[in-house]
Amino acid sequence: MELSGGSSSHLKKAHVISRSFLVDIAAFLTESKDPGAYWRNLKKRLIERENANETLDQIEQLKLPGQDGRFRLTDTANRETTLRIIQSIPSPKAEPLKLWLAQVGEERFEEIEHPEQAIEKFRQRLQAQGHDDTWIEEQPYPQCSYR
Repeated sequence: MELSGGSSSHLKKAHVISRSFLVDIAAFLTESKDPGAYWRNLKKRLIERENANETLDQIEQLKLPGQDGRFRLTDTANRETTLRIIQSIPSPKAEPLKLWLAQVGEERFEEIEHPEQAIEKFRQRLQAQGHDDTWIEEQPYPQCSYR
């Protein structure tokens, strides 16, 4: 998406694209007949049982057009908050994503414990993208000040 030209509508569109619509996520993962009600109940449960106030504080309401064309406040979230909320949805459709999150978390721990391996993976990714060794050597590597 082109954000130059000073148009605030482009910036607004980019902001909306980078956010998840939480009712739609609830609808997809649960196949609920009333995803709006499911989402409202999930928010209550997150507050009462999981003490997830910080997560819910990250939700931003945006005025977006509904199916009837009228604008309504819609709960949206960034990726981090969306992933946290997905972890709270008991659904077989959410399980592959939960497993992936655990795998990514484990990989991140390994990178922290063995930064030299993280640098080598970074190098391999750049090589796989077609960059030559000279170009790779000129690039800043991730900082390895974990210890």
